[in-house]
Amino acid sequence: MMKKVFSAALLAVFCATTQAATVTVDIVGLVNYSTAGEAAGQEIRLRLSYDTSADAGTPGFNYAVYEFGSPHVVRGEFGSQSFTTNSLRIVVSNDQGSSIQDSLDFIGDLDATQSFACDACYFAMSLASPWWNADALSDLSLPTSIDLSQFNAPGYTYGGIYSASASQGEQTQLAFDIVSLTTHTVNEPAGLALLSATLLALLGVRGRHRAYSRGAGNGFV
Repeated sequence: MMKKVFSAALLAVFCATTQAATVTVDIVGLVNYSTAGEAAGQEIRLRLSYDTSADAGTPGFNYAVYEFGSPHVVRGEFGSQSFTTNSLRIVVSNDQGSSIQDSLDFIGDLDATQSFACDACYFAMSLASPWWNADALSDLSLPTSIDLSQFNAPGYTYGGIYSASASQGEQTQLAFDIVSLTTHTVNEPAGLALLSATLLALLGVRGRHRAYSRGAGNGFV
């Protein structure tokens, strides 16, 4: 009986701790349009991160929206320009059953103090799988890894910076094609500490149970 309880507790703690991780995503793209004077073909590098233990603030039938603040933002550099967002919103969509099946959208308002600044600008990047590929995402949770080869829906995988001023409407300030994407996943220290503490506690309980069992057999109370 004690062995079953011990195993079940270990499994529960393992599941809880493996779900909490920080994922860093590095993206390399090629600029195909820019109002900043950068030539087409200029390389752009971006980095963003998110916490997989975050709760979806706006869950839907086939989508979920996750909101993050610093340090989970988007940072980008291209040519002599750089930018950082003030926040990060991730929209996870699964089994949409339209021209695209699964998608990840990354959105954030730009920090106006950066070298690349414009009126009411925001960053947006979309990754989408074609209608015949429903395996890019398994559910609406934040993924611990992203395989770019799964998100190859024509015309739906791209990124850019856009302005949405009341006077000029929405305009494209920067557009880029995604060339490569890599993810790095690190388990959160709190989760590892919880696992270690729980393991020690369970081992102590198991040890006391064994000592009590031996003592009961010898007439000890």
